[in-house]
Amino acid sequence: MRSPLVVVLKQPVARQLGWRGEAIAMRDIVAAAERGQLRLAVTSPTRGSLGAAAYLSYLTALAGNPQV
Repeated sequence: MRSPLVVVLKQPVARQLGWRGEAIAMRDIVAAAERGQLRLAVTSPTRGSLGAAAYLSYLTALAGNPQV
């Protein structure tokens, strides 16, 4: 699934996760958060489209990226 969302990380955190310039999937972000390697913070899905898009991307990743 492609997403127009932008993820911002400090460089040392990205290096620790092995993310060095290549594209990452939302499932990678969710997996890192589940392992406690990353904390997620997004705007409220009820207050803006960016928060809603992020929330739906996380749900899709957690559901195993089903074809919708």
